[in-house]
Amino acid sequence: MKVAHVALLAYLLATQSQAQELVVGLGYTEFNDNAADSGGVLEVEYHFAPRWKLGGGDLYLAMAAMTNDPGDYFIGAGVGAEFPLGDKGWFLQGSIMPGYYDASSAGNDLGSDFEFRSSLALGYRMQSGWALSAAASHFSNAGLGDSNPGLLVATLRLGRSF
Repeated sequence: MKVAHVALLAYLLATQSQAQELVVGLGYTEFNDNAADSGGVLEVEYHFAPRWKLGGGDLYLAMAAMTNDPGDYFIGAGVGAEFPLGDKGWFLQGSIMPGYYDASSAGNDLGSDFEFRSSLALGYRMQSGWALSAAASHFSNAGLGDSNPGLLVATLRLGRSF
């Protein structure tokens, strides 16, 4: 059911706002708590136009949704940046997004419903507009909650520019 919510969110965002890029990732979650249930993960991310120049790269607004095998989910929005690594299509992306996190069980509780997702990805963009990347994300409440065990997510991502 959570996957359906993520897919619905992605559809609504695409139809209401012209997205610069849609990114879908599959991977694995790893909680920093032995009582937690780790598992497979699905992430959907939008990078919106316009993009603003930042040094040698681009700054943009972004939204993301994530759900995992145990049934946790996250929905957030923030800023992202992309920097080309030379002129052969390689790039580095990063983002920071505050958002809402819902734990499926007490073991997967991150100490707060309000979490920050920081992400770093290395990828290759093809001339056709498709991109492949590997990303690592970290979820944390920055010490604002009762506890802060954190969550790590590793994904392989496929992106498409519009």
